[in-house]
Amino acid sequence: MRVLKVFYSALSAWERGDKDKAILMMTGGRDDPTDYELYGRKIHEEICDKKWKPFEWMDDSCEYEVKLDVKILPWLKVTGRLDLRHLEKQKILDWKTGISSSTSFKPMQLYVYDLLNYKMTGVKCKEGYLVKVLKFKKLEMEDYSIYKLNDETRQKALDWIEGIASEMYNELI
Repeated sequence: MRVLKVFYSALSAWERGDKDKAILMMTGGRDDPTDYELYGRKIHEEICDKKWKPFEWMDDSCEYEVKLDVKILPWLKVTGRLDLRHLEKQKILDWKTGISSSTSFKPMQLYVYDLLNYKMTGVKCKEGYLVKVLKFKKLEMEDYSIYKLNDETRQKALDWIEGIASEMYNELI
């Protein structure tokens, strides 16, 4: 059986109907990054380099830019990059750098990364944060949203992944 390897971003692109972009991501091709993407990368790099900790619960146990790579099903491997995790405190976090507030982003990315993280570590995180970050003279947290994570959200993520990936598999392999 052939294994389909997908990134969260490719699943998300496929779901919104941008199959060409999803395929481009899966085959290693890339569009030229937009100014917004370049800005976002720069902020992510600075956060990681400085080990920025805008919340009181954050300490030196925080891990930044964690690669997640999990064989979810016999025919499916899912990869993603978790912006931050704190396994002891059972929290994960995703930085958002676009123009929208944290509440405008769907929590599915957190659910998926929590599922992948659980499959890799055995740790069931309890909270996920979407954090809107700005940079003027220094890094600033504009707003954030906190989502509960549990077995139900991990199952929701698995169902979401399997539904989209099975369509991709049937069309591409």
